[in-house]
Amino acid sequence: MSFIFWLLIIPLGIGLLPAALLPEKDRSAGTVFLAGYLFYFALFELIGIPVVIFKVYHGYSLLVLLFAVATVVLAVSGVMYTCFASKKNYRLSLVSKDRMKGSSLEDKLFWLLFLVILAFQMYMSFTMASFDGDDSYYVVQGVIAQQKDTLYRIDPNTGISFPLDARHDLL
Repeated sequence: MSFIFWLLIIPLGIGLLPAALLPEKDRSAGTVFLAGYLFYFALFELIGIPVVIFKVYHGYSLLVLLFAVATVVLAVSGVMYTCFASKKNYRLSLVSKDRMKGSSLEDKLFWLLFLVILAFQMYMSFTMASFDGDDSYYVVQGVIAQQKDTLYRIDPNTGISFPLDARHDLL
């Protein structure tokens, strides 16, 4: 249930805010969802980078708390704005099943080309993925962040405290 909440409901709620800036014909479910995820990721960077830089101890728990509160507030704001604006002739075109019926053959071919390229990229990412030392570095940093409640302040190779590493801290 938490998976559905944080990966579907919250981005859709956040996406309702920028959807108000779009013309009605462009307010589809996909557009709202994509806008929500873009704002979701941008919000994480806006909260996460200052926490990593300025908070030495308890940075992980602070980051989780601030990000959770901010995302829920934005999602509730998006839903409330949509509810109040719908009384003033504001509409969402969340049902987009008929959009491909009116499109040209060229549009359909571009979508087909997009899906073929996407499938090829997914296949190649699973079969030809390279694993290097940075992958294991970030896995260990994630475990240390949860267990020690600090972000990038413990060297995963030695286990001792160290200042922010310019190579890894903000990648």
